[in-house]
Amino acid sequence: MKKYYLSHFNIFKVNLTNLQKNKDGFIYFFENFVCSKHSSGIYNYLPLGVILKDKICEFIHSRQSLIGPCVEVSNILDINLYKETNRINAFGGELFQLKSRDNKTLALSATAEEVFINDIIKSKISYKDLPVYYYQISQKFRDEIRPRNHLLRSKSFIMKDGYYFCKNQQELNEFYSFIYDEYKQTFDLLELEYSILQPEPGQMLEQESHEFIVKASDSNYNIVEFSSDEVKGIEIGHIFNLGSIYSKTFNKYYIDSSDSQNIILMGSYGIGISRLVYLMAMKMYNCVLPSIINLFDVLLIPRDKNIETMFLNSMSHFNIKILVNDYYKENYDKRCLSSSLFSVNYVVIEKNYKYLISNSKNETLYKDLSFVEMIEQMKKLI
Repeated sequence: MKKYYLSHFNIFKVNLTNLQKNKDGFIYFFENFVCSKHSSGIYNYLPLGVILKDKICEFIHSRQSLIGPCVEVSNILDINLYKETNRINAFGGELFQLKSRDNKTLALSATAEEVFINDIIKSKISYKDLPVYYYQISQKFRDEIRPRNHLLRSKSFIMKDGYYFCKNQQELNEFYSFIYDEYKQTFDLLELEYSILQPEPGQMLEQESHEFIVKASDSNYNIVEFSSDEVKGIEIGHIFNLGSIYSKTFNKYYIDSSDSQNIILMGSYGIGISRLVYLMAMKMYNCVLPSIINLFDVLLIPRDKNIETMFLNSMSHFNIKILVNDYYKENYDKRCLSSSLFSVNYVVIEKNYKYLISNSKNETLYKDLSFVEMIEQMKKLI
Protein backbone atom coordinates (compact mmCIF):
# COMPACT_ATOMS: atom_id res chain seq x y z
CA MET A 1 0.00 0.00 0.00
CA LYS A 2 1.12 3.52 -0.79
CA LYS A 3 -0.51 6.50 0.88
CA TYR A 4 -0.64 10.09 -0.30
CA TYR A 5 -2.10 13.19 1.29
CA LEU A 6 -4.08 15.78 -0.62
CA SER A 7 -2.27 18.56 1.24
CA HIS A 8 1.00 17.47 -0.43
CA PHE A 9 -0.37 18.57 -3.81
CA ASN A 10 -1.23 22.07 -2.54
CA ILE A 11 -4.27 22.23 -4.81
CA PHE A 12 -7.32 21.74 -2.59
CA LYS A 13 -8.03 25.41 -1.86
CA VAL A 14 -7.89 26.44 -5.53
CA ASN A 15 -11.36 27.22 -6.88
CA LEU A 16 -11.22 25.02 -9.97
CA THR A 17 -14.62 26.17 -11.24
CA ASN A 18 -13.51 29.80 -11.30
CA LEU A 19 -10.15 28.83 -12.75
CA GLN A 20 -11.80 27.01 -15.66
CA LYS A 21 -13.61 30.22 -16.61
CA ASN A 22 -10.28 31.97 -17.15
CA LYS A 23 -8.77 31.54 -20.62
CA ASP A 24 -5.35 31.14 -19.01
CA GLY A 25 -6.67 28.88 -16.26
CA PHE A 26 -5.03 25.72 -17.54
CA ILE A 27 -1.65 27.43 -17.84
CA TYR A 28 -1.91 28.50 -14.20
CA PHE A 29 -2.94 24.98 -13.19
CA PHE A 30 -0.10 23.37 -15.14
CA GLU A 31 2.67 25.71 -13.99
CA ASN A 32 1.66 25.68 -10.33
CA PHE A 33 0.67 22.05 -9.82
CA VAL A 34 2.12 19.88 -12.62
CA CYS A 35 5.44 21.29 -13.88
CA SER A 36 7.33 24.41 -12.87
CA LYS A 37 9.75 26.19 -15.16
CA HIS A 38 13.47 26.05 -14.34
CA SER A 39 14.63 27.97 -17.40
CA SER A 40 13.74 28.21 -21.08
CA GLY A 41 12.69 24.73 -22.24
CA ILE A 42 13.60 23.05 -18.93
CA TYR A 43 10.93 21.97 -16.42
CA ASN A 44 10.62 20.39 -12.98
CA TYR A 45 7.91 17.85 -12.19
CA LEU A 46 5.90 18.85 -9.11
CA PRO A 47 4.27 16.20 -6.85
CA LEU A 48 1.10 16.02 -8.95
CA GLY A 49 3.17 15.93 -12.15
CA VAL A 50 5.24 13.03 -10.82
CA ILE A 51 2.12 11.01 -10.00
CA LEU A 52 0.65 11.72 -13.44
CA LYS A 53 3.91 10.95 -15.27
CA ASP A 54 4.42 7.70 -13.36
CA LYS A 55 0.85 6.57 -14.09
CA ILE A 56 1.28 7.22 -17.82
CA CYS A 57 4.60 5.34 -17.81
CA GLU A 58 2.96 2.47 -15.93
CA PHE A 59 0.24 2.30 -18.58
CA ILE A 60 2.74 2.36 -21.46
CA HIS A 61 4.89 -0.28 -19.74
CA SER A 62 1.83 -2.51 -19.27
CA ARG A 63 1.31 -2.62 -23.04
CA GLN A 64 4.89 -2.55 -24.31
CA SER A 65 6.10 -5.29 -21.97
CA LEU A 66 3.68 -7.68 -23.69
CA ILE A 67 5.61 -7.11 -26.92
CA GLY A 68 9.20 -7.28 -25.71
CA PRO A 69 11.57 -6.64 -22.80
CA CYS A 70 12.43 -3.22 -21.42
CA VAL A 71 16.07 -2.14 -21.40
CA GLU A 72 17.86 1.07 -20.42
CA VAL A 73 20.71 2.39 -22.52
CA SER A 74 23.02 5.21 -21.54
CA ASN A 75 21.92 8.79 -22.18
CA ILE A 76 25.56 9.87 -22.49
CA LEU A 77 26.86 8.68 -25.84
CA ASP A 78 30.08 8.59 -27.78
CA ILE A 79 29.45 11.25 -30.42
CA ASN A 80 31.07 9.02 -33.04
CA LEU A 81 27.84 7.00 -33.13
CA TYR A 82 26.01 10.00 -34.58
CA LYS A 83 28.93 10.70 -36.90
CA GLU A 84 28.72 7.16 -38.31
CA THR A 85 25.17 7.79 -39.55
CA ASN A 86 25.84 11.46 -40.36
CA ARG A 87 23.01 12.45 -38.07
CA ILE A 88 25.33 14.80 -36.24
CA ASN A 89 24.77 17.10 -39.22
CA ALA A 90 21.04 16.42 -39.31
CA PHE A 91 20.68 17.38 -35.64
CA GLY A 92 22.92 20.40 -36.03
CA GLY A 93 22.77 22.74 -33.05
CA GLU A 94 20.02 20.69 -31.39
CA LEU A 95 22.52 18.04 -30.30
CA PHE A 96 23.87 18.66 -26.79
CA GLN A 97 27.62 18.04 -26.77
CA LEU A 98 30.04 17.89 -23.86
CA LYS A 99 33.67 17.07 -23.15
CA SER A 100 34.89 14.42 -20.72
CA ARG A 101 37.92 15.07 -18.52
CA ASP A 102 40.05 13.15 -21.03
CA ASN A 103 38.85 15.57 -23.74
CA LYS A 104 36.59 13.04 -25.44
CA THR A 105 33.53 14.53 -27.15
CA LEU A 106 30.26 13.06 -25.90
CA ALA A 107 26.60 13.77 -26.63
CA LEU A 108 23.38 13.67 -24.64
CA SER A 109 21.00 11.22 -26.28
CA ALA A 110 18.62 12.84 -28.75
CA THR A 111 17.42 9.44 -29.98
CA ALA A 112 18.82 5.93 -29.63
CA GLU A 113 18.77 4.05 -32.93
CA GLU A 114 22.57 4.04 -33.11
CA VAL A 115 23.00 2.81 -29.53
CA PHE A 116 20.56 -0.07 -29.91
CA ILE A 117 21.96 -1.35 -33.20
CA ASN A 118 25.57 -0.91 -32.05
CA ASP A 119 25.42 -1.99 -28.40
CA ILE A 120 22.35 -4.19 -27.88
CA ILE A 121 22.39 -6.21 -31.11
CA LYS A 122 25.47 -8.40 -31.36
CA SER A 123 27.33 -8.86 -34.63
CA LYS A 124 26.62 -12.02 -36.63
CA ILE A 125 23.86 -13.37 -34.39
CA SER A 126 21.94 -16.51 -35.27
CA TYR A 127 18.73 -16.34 -37.27
CA LYS A 128 17.17 -18.19 -34.32
CA ASP A 129 17.58 -15.03 -32.21
CA LEU A 130 15.45 -12.95 -34.59
CA PRO A 131 13.04 -11.24 -34.68
CA VAL A 132 13.39 -9.36 -31.38
CA TYR A 133 11.87 -6.17 -29.95
CA TYR A 134 13.29 -3.98 -27.18
CA TYR A 135 11.96 -0.75 -25.73
CA GLN A 136 12.81 1.82 -23.10
CA ILE A 137 11.22 4.83 -21.42
CA SER A 138 13.92 7.39 -20.84
CA GLN A 139 14.92 11.02 -21.02
CA LYS A 140 16.08 12.57 -24.27
CA PHE A 141 17.75 15.92 -24.89
CA ARG A 142 17.55 18.39 -27.76
CA ASP A 143 18.71 21.99 -27.61
CA GLU A 144 15.59 23.42 -29.22
CA ILE A 145 16.18 26.84 -30.73
CA ARG A 146 12.64 27.94 -29.82
CA PRO A 147 11.33 25.87 -26.90
CA ARG A 148 7.68 26.65 -26.21
CA ASN A 149 4.38 25.43 -24.84
CA HIS A 150 5.84 23.79 -21.75
CA LEU A 151 6.44 20.05 -22.28
CA LEU A 152 5.31 20.13 -25.90
CA ARG A 153 8.64 21.42 -27.14
CA SER A 154 11.33 21.37 -24.48
CA LYS A 155 15.06 20.77 -24.23
CA SER A 156 14.62 17.70 -22.03
CA PHE A 157 11.75 15.26 -22.50
CA ILE A 158 10.66 11.71 -21.74
CA MET A 159 10.09 9.29 -24.58
CA LYS A 160 9.18 5.66 -25.14
CA ASP A 161 11.39 4.41 -27.93
CA GLY A 162 11.16 0.85 -29.21
CA TYR A 163 13.30 -1.01 -31.74
CA TYR A 164 12.55 -4.11 -33.79
CA PHE A 165 15.22 -6.26 -35.45
CA CYS A 166 14.35 -8.97 -37.95
CA LYS A 167 15.49 -11.13 -40.86
CA ASN A 168 13.49 -9.90 -43.84
CA GLN A 169 11.14 -7.29 -45.23
CA GLN A 170 8.05 -9.40 -44.65
CA GLU A 171 8.75 -9.61 -40.91
CA LEU A 172 9.47 -5.89 -40.81
CA ASN A 173 6.25 -4.99 -42.63
CA GLU A 174 4.14 -7.34 -40.50
CA PHE A 175 5.49 -5.84 -37.29
CA TYR A 176 4.95 -2.34 -38.67
CA SER A 177 1.27 -3.14 -39.19
CA PHE A 178 1.09 -4.63 -35.70
CA ILE A 179 2.68 -1.62 -33.97
CA TYR A 180 0.53 0.74 -36.05
CA ASP A 181 -2.59 -0.93 -34.62
CA GLU A 182 -1.04 -1.08 -31.14
CA TYR A 183 -0.48 2.68 -31.15
CA LYS A 184 -4.08 3.25 -32.22
CA GLN A 185 -5.32 1.10 -29.34
CA THR A 186 -3.01 2.89 -26.90
CA PHE A 187 -4.16 6.37 -27.90
CA ASP A 188 -7.80 5.27 -28.03
CA LEU A 189 -7.57 4.08 -24.42
CA LEU A 190 -6.18 7.51 -23.53
CA GLU A 191 -9.30 9.00 -25.16
CA LEU A 192 -7.31 11.22 -27.49
CA GLU A 193 -8.60 12.58 -30.78
CA TYR A 194 -5.83 12.12 -33.31
CA SER A 195 -5.01 11.91 -36.99
CA ILE A 196 -2.46 9.61 -38.65
CA LEU A 197 -0.23 11.15 -41.31
CA GLN A 198 2.46 9.79 -43.61
CA PRO A 199 5.15 12.47 -43.86
CA GLU A 200 8.06 12.79 -46.26
CA PRO A 201 11.27 10.93 -45.25
CA GLY A 202 13.36 12.88 -42.74
CA GLN A 203 16.55 12.63 -40.71
CA MET A 204 15.70 9.06 -39.63
CA LEU A 205 16.53 7.86 -43.18
CA GLU A 206 13.41 5.71 -43.13
CA GLN A 207 11.66 3.63 -45.80
CA GLU A 208 8.22 4.48 -44.41
CA SER A 209 6.76 6.29 -41.41
CA HIS A 210 3.52 7.47 -39.83
CA GLU A 211 2.88 10.28 -37.34
CA PHE A 212 0.09 10.24 -34.76
CA ILE A 213 -1.11 13.82 -34.29
CA VAL A 214 -3.52 15.06 -31.61
CA LYS A 215 -5.74 17.79 -32.96
CA ALA A 216 -5.19 21.24 -31.48
CA SER A 217 -5.95 24.89 -32.21
CA ASP A 218 -4.44 28.27 -31.41
CA SER A 219 -7.18 29.12 -28.96
CA ASN A 220 -7.05 25.80 -27.14
CA TYR A 221 -4.66 26.75 -24.34
CA ASN A 222 -1.89 27.52 -26.84
CA ILE A 223 -1.12 23.84 -27.47
CA VAL A 224 0.08 24.06 -31.04
CA GLU A 225 2.81 22.10 -32.77
CA PHE A 226 3.24 22.29 -36.53
CA SER A 227 3.96 18.71 -37.49
CA SER A 228 3.14 19.06 -41.18
CA ASP A 229 1.42 21.33 -43.66
CA GLU A 230 -1.67 19.14 -43.58
CA VAL A 231 -2.67 19.36 -39.93
CA LYS A 232 -2.13 21.55 -36.92
CA GLY A 233 -1.57 19.54 -33.80
CA ILE A 234 0.72 17.77 -31.35
CA GLU A 235 2.80 14.80 -32.44
CA ILE A 236 2.45 12.09 -29.78
CA GLY A 237 3.77 9.09 -31.71
CA HIS A 238 5.94 8.30 -34.71
CA ILE A 239 6.76 4.91 -36.21
CA PHE A 240 9.47 4.14 -38.79
CA ASN A 241 10.47 1.27 -41.06
CA LEU A 242 14.22 1.86 -41.21
CA GLY A 243 15.22 -1.15 -43.29
CA SER A 244 18.96 -1.83 -43.49
CA ILE A 245 20.45 1.68 -43.35
CA TYR A 246 21.61 1.49 -39.72
CA SER A 247 22.55 -2.19 -39.88
CA LYS A 248 24.83 -1.63 -42.85
CA THR A 249 26.46 1.35 -41.18
CA PHE A 250 27.30 -0.68 -38.07
CA ASN A 251 27.95 -3.95 -39.92
CA LYS A 252 25.20 -5.97 -38.22
CA TYR A 253 24.39 -9.30 -39.84
CA TYR A 254 22.76 -12.56 -38.87
CA ILE A 255 23.79 -16.07 -39.86
CA ASP A 256 21.04 -18.11 -41.52
CA SER A 257 20.48 -21.89 -41.46
CA SER A 258 22.97 -22.41 -44.30
CA ASP A 259 25.67 -20.36 -42.54
CA SER A 260 25.23 -17.46 -44.96
CA GLN A 261 25.57 -13.88 -43.77
CA ASN A 262 22.50 -11.60 -44.13
CA ILE A 263 21.84 -7.99 -43.18
CA ILE A 264 19.54 -7.32 -40.19
CA LEU A 265 16.52 -5.08 -40.81
CA MET A 266 15.31 -2.55 -38.26
CA GLY A 267 12.28 -0.50 -37.23
CA SER A 268 11.93 2.34 -34.71
CA TYR A 269 8.79 3.39 -32.81
CA GLY A 270 8.41 6.38 -30.47
CA ILE A 271 5.79 7.81 -28.09
CA GLY A 272 6.17 11.26 -26.52
CA ILE A 273 5.58 10.62 -22.81
CA SER A 274 6.13 14.26 -21.80
CA ARG A 275 3.54 15.38 -24.33
CA LEU A 276 1.10 12.81 -22.97
CA VAL A 277 1.67 14.27 -19.49
CA TYR A 278 0.65 17.68 -20.84
CA LEU A 279 -2.43 16.31 -22.59
CA MET A 280 -3.51 14.20 -19.60
CA ALA A 281 -2.99 17.23 -17.34
CA MET A 282 -5.40 19.09 -19.59
CA LYS A 283 -7.94 16.29 -19.26
CA MET A 284 -7.41 16.31 -15.50
CA TYR A 285 -7.99 20.07 -15.40
CA ASN A 286 -11.28 19.54 -17.24
CA CYS A 287 -12.18 16.60 -14.93
CA VAL A 288 -12.24 14.10 -17.82
CA LEU A 289 -9.10 12.08 -17.11
CA PRO A 290 -9.63 8.64 -18.71
CA SER A 291 -10.19 5.77 -16.29
CA ILE A 292 -7.06 4.00 -17.56
CA ILE A 293 -5.08 6.89 -16.00
CA ASN A 294 -6.91 6.97 -12.67
CA LEU A 295 -4.19 8.27 -10.36
CA PHE A 296 -5.30 6.46 -7.21
CA ASP A 297 -7.20 3.33 -6.33
CA VAL A 298 -9.01 4.86 -3.37
CA LEU A 299 -9.78 8.39 -2.21
CA LEU A 300 -10.55 8.42 1.52
CA ILE A 301 -12.47 11.35 2.98
CA PRO A 302 -12.43 10.69 6.74
CA ARG A 303 -13.78 12.66 9.66
CA ASP A 304 -10.45 12.79 11.46
CA LYS A 305 -7.00 11.28 11.82
CA ASN A 306 -8.27 8.32 13.83
CA ILE A 307 -10.57 7.15 11.04
CA GLU A 308 -7.72 7.58 8.57
CA THR A 309 -5.39 5.44 10.69
CA MET A 310 -7.99 2.69 11.10
CA PHE A 311 -8.61 2.57 7.36
CA LEU A 312 -4.93 2.54 6.39
CA ASN A 313 -4.16 -0.22 8.88
CA SER A 314 -7.02 -2.32 7.52
CA MET A 315 -5.82 -1.94 3.91
CA SER A 316 -2.07 -2.13 4.53
CA HIS A 317 -1.65 -5.58 2.92
CA PHE A 318 -3.08 -4.55 -0.45
CA ASN A 319 -1.01 -3.28 -3.37
CA ILE A 320 -3.00 -0.09 -3.86
CA LYS A 321 -2.54 3.68 -3.87
CA ILE A 322 -4.66 5.56 -1.35
CA LEU A 323 -5.19 9.32 -1.42
CA VAL A 324 -6.32 10.80 1.89
CA ASN A 325 -8.18 14.10 1.92
CA ASP A 326 -6.58 15.43 5.09
CA TYR A 327 -8.31 18.82 5.12
CA TYR A 328 -10.31 17.81 8.17
CA LYS A 329 -11.61 21.29 9.00
CA GLU A 330 -13.18 21.87 5.58
CA ASN A 331 -16.84 21.03 4.89
CA TYR A 332 -17.71 17.68 3.34
CA ASP A 333 -19.16 19.05 0.10
CA LYS A 334 -15.97 20.88 -0.73
CA ARG A 335 -13.83 17.91 0.26
CA CYS A 336 -15.81 15.60 -2.02
CA LEU A 337 -14.98 17.72 -5.09
CA SER A 338 -11.43 16.34 -5.03
CA SER A 339 -12.67 13.01 -6.41
CA SER A 340 -13.59 14.52 -9.79
CA LEU A 341 -10.20 16.19 -10.19
CA PHE A 342 -8.00 13.23 -9.29
CA SER A 343 -10.04 10.54 -11.06
CA VAL A 344 -9.92 7.61 -8.65
CA ASN A 345 -11.35 4.11 -8.83
CA TYR A 346 -13.27 4.31 -5.55
CA VAL A 347 -14.20 7.03 -3.07
CA VAL A 348 -14.84 6.25 0.59
CA ILE A 349 -16.63 9.00 2.51
CA GLU A 350 -17.14 8.88 6.26
CA LYS A 351 -19.80 11.04 7.86
CA ASN A 352 -21.29 10.59 11.31
CA TYR A 353 -19.52 7.22 11.53
CA LYS A 354 -21.36 5.87 8.51
CA TYR A 355 -19.59 5.11 5.24
CA LEU A 356 -20.45 5.59 1.60
CA ILE A 357 -18.55 3.95 -1.28
CA SER A 358 -18.80 5.32 -4.83
CA ASN A 359 -17.00 4.47 -8.06
CA SER A 360 -15.08 6.48 -10.66
CA LYS A 361 -18.36 7.52 -12.32
CA ASN A 362 -19.57 8.99 -9.01
CA GLU A 363 -22.18 6.24 -8.73
CA THR A 364 -23.03 5.18 -5.19
CA LEU A 365 -22.21 1.51 -4.68
CA TYR A 366 -22.90 1.21 -0.95
CA LYS A 367 -24.08 3.58 1.75
CA ASP A 368 -24.82 3.65 5.48
CA LEU A 369 -22.15 1.03 6.14
CA SER A 370 -20.41 0.45 9.43
CA PHE A 371 -16.62 0.58 9.42
CA VAL A 372 -16.34 -3.21 9.39
CA GLU A 373 -18.88 -3.52 6.56
CA MET A 374 -17.08 -0.85 4.55
CA ILE A 375 -13.71 -2.59 4.91
CA GLU A 376 -15.20 -5.91 3.82
CA GLN A 377 -16.73 -4.35 0.71
CA MET A 378 -13.50 -2.53 -0.15
CA LYS A 379 -11.51 -5.75 0.08
CA LYS A 380 -13.90 -7.31 -2.43
CA LEU A 381 -13.75 -4.33 -4.78
CA ILE A 382 -9.99 -4.03 -4.99
